[in-house]
Amino acid sequence: MTDALASNPYETEMLRGRRASENVIAEALDYLSTLLLVENDHAALTAAAARFNRYDIGRSFARAAAGLELGTMTLRQVLAAEPVIPMSVRRLVEYDNETSVAEILAGAAGRIQTRRPLERRLNGFAVPGVTMLVAAAALLWIDATFIVPEYVKTFEKLNSDVPSAAGTVLDIAAAAQPAAAAAALFLLGAALILNVGNLFAAFRNVTQRALFLVPALGQAVKLDGAASFLTVLGQLLRSGASPEVAIAAAGDAAGYDSYRADAYRLAAKVQSGEVAPVCLDELRLLPEEVRALLHGRELDQRSAVVADRAASKMRAASDEQLETFARTVEPFGMFATYSAAILIVVAAILPLFAVAPAVAGYAG
Repeated sequence: MTDALASNPYETEMLRGRRASENVIAEALDYLSTLLLVENDHAALTAAAARFNRYDIGRSFARAAAGLELGTMTLRQVLAAEPVIPMSVRRLVEYDNETSVAEILAGAAGRIQTRRPLERRLNGFAVPGVTMLVAAAALLWIDATFIVPEYVKTFEKLNSDVPSAAGTVLDIAAAAQPAAAAAALFLLGAALILNVGNLFAAFRNVTQRALFLVPALGQAVKLDGAASFLTVLGQLLRSGASPEVAIAAAGDAAGYDSYRADAYRLAAKVQSGEVAPVCLDELRLLPEEVRALLHGRELDQRSAVVADRAASKMRAASDEQLETFARTVEPFGMFATYSAAILIVVAAILPLFAVAPAVAGYAG
């Protein structure tokens, strides 16, 4: 698709639409791949455009269909020219002529859909506990701010001092007030960043790096990203793509900003003349054993075999780490989170039991 066509007002209008999320992109690619199996190319693009016309990727399908209708470009050419379609998919469509377009699109959709359950697993693990901790910390702050001072005023009206045991509890509650407020704000902020931060690149990068630190689950995510990187790297090298093109597209396929930024930087180094295998050694998000396998190798079709085998191993290792998370980290983490929340609630109501008998004694 030429720049002149892309700048045509009609074509620009076609691309206006809600930005598609990763989930929508995966659904759109999978939908188009299915249609390509049973319809001709133009009919498949037109139907997919109608199905996703609210999103920019649906408008992109419409523009591709318009380009295909001109009769001067093939399906691969129009898809490879669409900037809304993920770069890794465009490069595979452009270079991998041995694999059908339908298979390429289905494979890309599958890689995206594999990542989503991992992130949903983290949300399912973190959000309930964070919500409970925020509520408990808020309760402690309310107790120290509004309830405890009333007991102090009661003793002042009785012209008496607060009993030593009750005073200790009140002092602890008062001292915990700023800590509880800070904890509530921190936990609420963390929850917002995890759920809303993905809308902004800077926050998204931070949350993704934080995700890598979660025991077992973080390692599963990193290995899954490495598997996607190696899968696309192998496909493109086997298809004769240049090393810089293969590295950049593989980084895009990994799905995480850290992989993507590092891969783009490495691709630029390769393009400027630096040897590709040395650059891959700098991609620290790839497991050391993978970097060792590719160390000293030119990125060519023989390296594609190594990348394919390593991708299978990384995928299996990711599944193993996810199973470890499900069996150990997840239950113990939930237990610790809810135990901490219960302790905070107990601390919040403890002054009531400590001070009420003393008040009753003075009143009697």
